[in-house]
Amino acid sequence: MPADLADRFVVRREGRRSALVRVDFAEAFEAAGLLEAASLEPRELVARLAGGAAGPRGPGRGARLLDTAPGRGPVAIVPAGQLGEAVVRPYRRGGLARRFSRRRYLFGRRGERELVVTERLRRRGVPVVEPLACVREALGPGYRAALVTRFVEGARPASEVLGRGAPGPAAREPGVTVLMRALGETAAHLHAAGGWHADLHADNFLVRGSGADAAAPGDARPLLVDLDRGRLFPFPVPVAVGRWSLRRLARHLRKRRLEAALAAFGALEDAYVEAREAS
Repeated sequence: MPADLADRFVVRREGRRSALVRVDFAEAFEAAGLLEAASLEPRELVARLAGGAAGPRGPGRGARLLDTAPGRGPVAIVPAGQLGEAVVRPYRRGGLARRFSRRRYLFGRRGERELVVTERLRRRGVPVVEPLACVREALGPGYRAALVTRFVEGARPASEVLGRGAPGPAAREPGVTVLMRALGETAAHLHAAGGWHADLHADNFLVRGSGADAAAPGDARPLLVDLDRGRLFPFPVPVAVGRWSLRRLARHLRKRRLEAALAAFGALEDAYVEAREAS
């Protein structure tokens, strides 16, 4: 465990399974049996919690499935004690690699890496989801893993919120512009803190509050998720490099045909530059 996290996280081990768990989540983690989270699909985990020996008043009360962005599959929402609820997301392969193994990874420590990067960014004031635990199950060759984060009630992917916008003049309505500016400011905060997101697109921003219907920028408060390939540098990401990374976001908006968001993309870029100049 990194020395700077030793006061915040504890290690749990049992057989082939191991986990890094946030101290204030440890009791709920153990009550829900989440040391097995890497071994199970979300549907299996929810079924085990809801139908376990603890019964309707036990740790499985309230466990449920939640569909996420298209193509990602469901996640499990489980009780998290004083922290409310937690999201359990197994790591899954995409692209061609999924044809050979959907859940098995041969190299690296995917869960631990994302937890460490995300927690360090959170300590630097970057708006990211709260990491609560990462779980790993060693296999013959390789491993399976899962990440546990704090559930944010009412949060939705920015792509879903922006999808409600209409093309053309509607893109100039306050809600769409507010949200696009908020995305730009969030990316600026990430890069100013030395953070880098390898897959910066609209599905990886969670929007709290009223999102695209917001009347003021403070109402659109995006959180960054999915930093498993992210990096953290000891210096800010150069503005020119950061602006280059925004092209990934623009391509994603085109792919999803989010015309209103594309029409307001200039507002996102302006907000990014303004926030970087102010940092």
